[in-house]
Amino acid sequence: MRQNLYLTLLLSSACGAPELEAQLQNLEGHPTLRIDPQQTSVSGISSGGYMAVQLHVAYSASMIGAAVFAGGPYHCAQGSVGQATSTCMASSSGPAVANSVNTTRRFAEAGLIDPVAHLSTQRVFLFGGAADTTVHPAVMDALADYYRGFVDAGLVEYERRRPNTAHTFPTLDRGGACNRTSSPYLGRCNYDGAGRALAAIYGPLNPRENGALRGEWWTLRQGDFLRNPAGHSVGAEAYVYVPQDCLAGALCRIHVAFHGCLQDVGSIGDTFYADAGYNEWAEHNQVVMLYPQAIRSSGRNPNACWDWWGYDSADYSNQRAPQLQMVKAMIDHLAGSHGTDAGTGATDAGVQPDGSVTPDAGGEVDAGGQVDAGTSPTDAGVDAGIPSAPTCVRDSNSNHVAAGRAITRLGIAYAVGSNQALGLVSPIIRTSLRRIGPNDWAIGACY
Repeated sequence: MRQNLYLTLLLSSACGAPELEAQLQNLEGHPTLRIDPQQTSVSGISSGGYMAVQLHVAYSASMIGAAVFAGGPYHCAQGSVGQATSTCMASSSGPAVANSVNTTRRFAEAGLIDPVAHLSTQRVFLFGGAADTTVHPAVMDALADYYRGFVDAGLVEYERRRPNTAHTFPTLDRGGACNRTSSPYLGRCNYDGAGRALAAIYGPLNPRENGALRGEWWTLRQGDFLRNPAGHSVGAEAYVYVPQDCLAGALCRIHVAFHGCLQDVGSIGDTFYADAGYNEWAEHNQVVMLYPQAIRSSGRNPNACWDWWGYDSADYSNQRAPQLQMVKAMIDHLAGSHGTDAGTGATDAGVQPDGSVTPDAGGEVDAGGQVDAGTSPTDAGVDAGIPSAPTCVRDSNSNHVAAGRAITRLGIAYAVGSNQALGLVSPIIRTSLRRIGPNDWAIGACY
């Protein structure tokens, strides 16, 4: 049972090391994690911030808290891209909170989301920049008012209008200028956004790891949890960081971090999941980090945003949403609920009641909207010469091209063999690539 469900396990090493050892192994070969399913939390920025709110509200019965950077109230867009880009982003007065509150209660009464009573004891952290011209500070104010309508007093922490901070994920020392909105949308703000978020949700934390991470990187095939992922603007793989303590059998919890628009691996490589700062805090605090991945889709989602206005489904914000079902199924999988339908639509997402996996009928879509063949590992792939210890290299896209690990077309780098889009050919944008066969490279999870 589940023999077709594979994880690519990547051993972590020192940040910036030129080569890392990795091994390919199936589900039965990786350590079993001990996960407390009631300690799950979520965060995100921009479209990922809206997605974090949707996951949190839709599945609040199995959540402990959420953190939102530059997002807005639940179901703000009401299925309209026009509403999304105006009222839910650029409005100086902010969206009407009553609409979101009423929709939340209506969905809960209809059984489309978990009962709102579960939100009352949640811990929520909110962050907005004073110089954010993409998601206006008033929209964040509306989100704070929304949560205060459901969450007990004192459990909502709001870092409101932080000076000189644009539309960016705030870090201590990674990314670009804090007061500029530009790729990779991580800002050197001398502010540990990831640490503040996790501490607000989980309480006092053990010290941050400032050296080499000691855990392991895994990848989850998102197509094992959602049929035709590319058709839903979802990438081939999600990335998982598993701390050393969790590998050794400690009771751990899961935190999901959603990237924003143009922060997917096809746009900025591994910058978001490697540099946002979550993994350093996860290392000594028994937190397994899950980084789902969206991709660009021509026309309806050209910027690799998460579905927070209905481009993929009219049910984008409730438990019928394909993207939300996929993420919830991945959470349940990591927590040990493999192959079960726990109210997440797992059967529709490609996992059958007997635990087997329906093969994905679709290929993957690169940054230009082109469909190519899937690159997921299979039994045949292992027998066909995939090395037992493929090399994993984290480097700039320019250096990948120069070294022959990638090629360039119209200024975009593509991995040799897998043809996965790495983003712009640039000395700034860094991507992890693993060698999965002779002259065959795929996006990996080096650190």
